[in-house]
Amino acid sequence: MAATAAACLLLAAGLTAAEKPFPPVPQWENLGTVDIVPCPKRIEFTGVLTCGAESPSILFVPDAEHHAETGAAEIAARIAELGGAAAPPVSVPDAAAAVNALTGPAVLIGYGAGDLPMPNVEHEYQGVSAWDEEQGYVIAPCRLNGCDTVLVWGREPLGALYGCITLRHLLSRDGDAVVLRTATVVDWPDFKRRITSGFQGPRDDTEQSVATAVETAKRFVRRAALLKCNAVSPMPWPLTDYLRERELTMLEQLLPYAKRYGVRFHILHFTSVGWEARDKHDPKYATVPAMRGYYMSWSHNDLIRESMDRLRNEVRRLGGNADWAFHYPDMFEGGWPQRSAPCRERWGDDRAAADASFGNSLYQAVHGESASSRLDLVNYPYGMNLDYPGNARTRQYFERLSALLPEDVLFSRREGTRDAFASWWRHIRQPICVWWSPETFWGARALAPDMAFVKSAWRGHAADAVLDCLTVHTRPVLDVSGYTFAEYAWNVAAPGSGIWQPDPAADTSEPASGVVGDYVSDRVLAPDGSPWTRWTYLQGRFDPRAFNYDLVERCCRLIYGDAAAPALAESLRYAPLVAERYWPSDPVIAAALAESADRSFQALAPLWGRKELFQKSPGSQVDTYPVYAQMLKVNTDLRAILGARAAKLAADAKLEEARNAIDRDVKRVAAQAAAESAIQGLVLIEKHREKLREAYQRYELEGKGWYLLLADGYKRRDDVEKKLDAFVGGFRLVREEAEVLVTTAASSARRRQVLVPETAREFAIDGDAAEWPLLNPILITTETCAESAAIRPAPHADAAAVCYMAWDKTWLYVLAKVVDDVAPTAAQGTRTTGDTLHLWVNGNHYAAGTGPDGAAKIETYAGLPPAGAAIAIRPVAAHSLAPDFSLLTHGPADMDGKPGYIAELRLPWEPTRVRPDLDATFCLALGLCDRDDGEQETTELVFPTTYKPLAAGGLLTDFAAARLAGTCPVRFELVDLRKEDRTMQLGTDSFIHARLVISAPVDLTDLRVRFAAFDDDGKPLKSGTLPGVPGILRQGKAWQSDPFELNAGHARENVPLVFTLTANEAGTRTAVTVK
Repeated sequence: MAATAAACLLLAAGLTAAEKPFPPVPQWENLGTVDIVPCPKRIEFTGVLTCGAESPSILFVPDAEHHAETGAAEIAARIAELGGAAAPPVSVPDAAAAVNALTGPAVLIGYGAGDLPMPNVEHEYQGVSAWDEEQGYVIAPCRLNGCDTVLVWGREPLGALYGCITLRHLLSRDGDAVVLRTATVVDWPDFKRRITSGFQGPRDDTEQSVATAVETAKRFVRRAALLKCNAVSPMPWPLTDYLRERELTMLEQLLPYAKRYGVRFHILHFTSVGWEARDKHDPKYATVPAMRGYYMSWSHNDLIRESMDRLRNEVRRLGGNADWAFHYPDMFEGGWPQRSAPCRERWGDDRAAADASFGNSLYQAVHGESASSRLDLVNYPYGMNLDYPGNARTRQYFERLSALLPEDVLFSRREGTRDAFASWWRHIRQPICVWWSPETFWGARALAPDMAFVKSAWRGHAADAVLDCLTVHTRPVLDVSGYTFAEYAWNVAAPGSGIWQPDPAADTSEPASGVVGDYVSDRVLAPDGSPWTRWTYLQGRFDPRAFNYDLVERCCRLIYGDAAAPALAESLRYAPLVAERYWPSDPVIAAALAESADRSFQALAPLWGRKELFQKSPGSQVDTYPVYAQMLKVNTDLRAILGARAAKLAADAKLEEARNAIDRDVKRVAAQAAAESAIQGLVLIEKHREKLREAYQRYELEGKGWYLLLADGYKRRDDVEKKLDAFVGGFRLVREEAEVLVTTAASSARRRQVLVPETAREFAIDGDAAEWPLLNPILITTETCAESAAIRPAPHADAAAVCYMAWDKTWLYVLAKVVDDVAPTAAQGTRTTGDTLHLWVNGNHYAAGTGPDGAAKIETYAGLPPAGAAIAIRPVAAHSLAPDFSLLTHGPADMDGKPGYIAELRLPWEPTRVRPDLDATFCLALGLCDRDDGEQETTELVFPTTYKPLAAGGLLTDFAAARLAGTCPVRFELVDLRKEDRTMQLGTDSFIHARLVISAPVDLTDLRVRFAAFDDDGKPLKSGTLPGVPGILRQGKAWQSDPFELNAGHARENVPLVFTLTANEAGTRTAVTVK
């Protein structure tokens, strides 16, 4: 009961905090030519103090962590940077002693509102006092002991340090003199815990490597402090389960420096009991599942204890200046469906209890060694609105998890709408750590306006934290984004700030079809009410103006210097997406991305070779000219690639219009437009190729790499030109198909739909097709498939297949019956597979074939590896596919009776991101790769005919549309079925009377119904095609035949009948016995 009452009080406190009014807007407009990030909330300039020889003196009241002393040293260092001669800072025991020691102009640094050396110091801004806010400070020009004095005073020592950092920006050079612009400043942070990107660990265990890493890390610790962030994220590489000795040694040596700057370490690990790369041969992990590189268990107690011991060692050595974050497996349900048999036995299906047990072990390990260290847990899914009806199960999980964990553990979630954050505040009693960087990092852009919307996550809770995911240490191009994060983490209401709102028209009752699990994600609206995902690439390049212009230009001046800043700011405003897998297929956005790359390049090009214009980045001391050179290289490549892609998508849109047109004249006009667009695209590519070659020569770009924004990029011009060559192939495919459509009455290239029937039992993967129902066949021959743009078929294409698919709640099954003149061929040379069946599901690309040893294997070409997948390939000496091909309108192309094989494949649903429910849809393609002896003997065919490789600019809409259907996806019903024995001239026959009803959830084209009547011993007596069946039946439309009769052969008591429905989209068989 006490625990329940405490939870209710905490929940009420969370609601009250959520209603706290937003903090005041900082006075950006008062900065003028002074660049400060983050901007103080109140700043009003009052005059100028000239810093002459040995003046002003710098006095500070010491503190245990040396924050005031560090701040004083920063002011002295800034005066020295500007060419001045500041006296060394002097420690004074208290404010009174400092005042008595004044003999001339001075900066006096101290802390504690009750220890001020003078009364009536300005400490409020819009009704809020800096003394009431953690880390608050004031700067006040005044006269003390008859001397001009600038008072820098913090609520606590860390506040005093932040005041000194602000004062650094007020120092400048005016002619030959160093001057201090005096100002009244009142300031405090809105988020009290601000975590910024950090540094990488040493590469090896040598003393030199550790020493080098420490010196580099010091620069990033200082960068964090100069941005007024009080925590930094160290990044070991490669990632292991826990820190290695070299990383611990580095952090131990770095501790005193970090403490002086008030910067804590925020150390991220993945919940695990082992690291796969290190432990995969250890037999004690034999029953523990590996999840994304780590072994995870909720029940192997010995391994859990070993893991906690490693954690205790870290905490013990790093003391109270570090916090720990643990990320549960970053996959569906946090890896819970992949748990081991012992976990299933111990925990059943109670994931919350299991996760809480592991979390409590982590908490005890951390707090047992350092009571002041904080624990941050990241549980999947970490970005949902818990109040959506469709997320009820997720809400119950988090509510139960919250109740089972200590109240001072932090729960982490990603960026989101304010409504989504409010749902967490309502249902989770712990503080929240916000991991914010949606488009800037995960969207692979150097700059995006999302940082201005951190306000969505603020509720005024002092224990809440905010963190950027930018990893600036390996991606210095993101330094400006890191600065903008620091601004809005300190000032959530700064100009340009906004609140993400959900789309009120979105269905929140259930997830979008085709998405695995029961998660309903937010559809975020932009400030103008349009979808955020669209707005950010269009209007988001200009708005919010306070962000894109005022703040970004201020950040660029601080990082790159006044001379280079305008060009760098313009380039970053138009920063395109660099990771291809994130490029939207919307033609309008594609055109905007192409424009962005071109404008970014045009802004950068004039600065080439002018290294003298670039300064070192403050704090980190990174050379900024190489960062500029990387930006020029990226945009040189992308303006060619994105320009070609935008033209390709425009041509694809015209082709899709032609494909779907019903009216013949409309189809012809659209097809002509598509063909012309493809021709223009080919001309455009050659222009891009010419500009690319010119830029590589002029700017010496050959061999230079990209910055690492989730994309490897290109180093050589030839690599970029190969990408353009792929688009050439795509344009040619568009032109070929469009020219066919000009004269085609009914396009065979309309998007193919495939129904995948449900199976009531799990198939054994053994290469035996006997248990398969053989519904809905998919034919793979040269007559029905596209030729891969990457590999053209050999002249004597000699392989074909009929494929069948089925599904249940756990697996997607594929059966391929293949005929081939040589089968199956094992991998040869550098290949990893020989003859191969390819499967694309929502862009995931899997290949099932024979390895060098002749054994069947599955490879993942794109997407997540399919854990638990199975493959069987069974050679067949000489089998017939005639029964299968006869169901379709195409014949077996003279391949009947050839040798071949049966390939049977089972894939789990989880990595495909398909929810296995009735009517769920996904994009599907099937391919057959026939590798005979010799490279030139390769044949590759892909179903459907509209298929184009994604690498050649193809779209998922070029794939077939697959839909999960019931065990009988087509309604095939015989109404008024009866038998009549009728005496004929040559004897008595059985006649069958009935009416037929057909409907399907997809369009049925080339629709036919065949019947076969059998004798009692199974011998066929009569067969034929039912007359009057329409050739096309639209989806959802039920068709009912007129009454018909058919002669089933000689009269008998029981008449077995088999009706077979075939169409280009579906098929079914129905067996009945009429008595």
